[in-house]
Amino acid sequence: MNEYTAKKLGEVLAFAEVGIDTLQKGEVAIKESLGEEKFEEFVADNKDQIEAIKEIAEGNEVLEAVEKKAEATGEKLRKMREIYIKEDDWNDSAELMEWHGFFEGAALVHWSLIEGVGEKTENAKIISLVEDGKDLHSIFLGEVENALKEIGKNKS
Repeated sequence: MNEYTAKKLGEVLAFAEVGIDTLQKGEVAIKESLGEEKFEEFVADNKDQIEAIKEIAEGNEVLEAVEKKAEATGEKLRKMREIYIKEDDWNDSAELMEWHGFFEGAALVHWSLIEGVGEKTENAKIISLVEDGKDLHSIFLGEVENALKEIGKNKS
């Protein structure tokens, strides 16, 4: 596995890690919008994604590079999140869902880069990882869109 692929895996690892962190910080508002079952499901799915990414990285002897990139990307994502979600917004369902719309879309496009790597290298493990990653973020984005539509209906 080359350095480019390792870095891209680090970026999607950061999305999973920051995703869990964001879900947990906004737990009240997210459960209000999506329900407890979806909340628990998305936390668990992100944890599974972290394990799968690290397993592939370790198997390709690039875990250190992946984790280093994840740390740097995670820091950027958290800074962006802090700009968007102010302290008093963590219990505001609309603000949390709007952030997740941005965040999940960004996660999806990062997975597309790795999808290209999987196709080019014909690496079955990466192809499977990409399918799971894109499914996770596509499903969550759809849930966010539906929640925002309902919030809009209730606020008008």
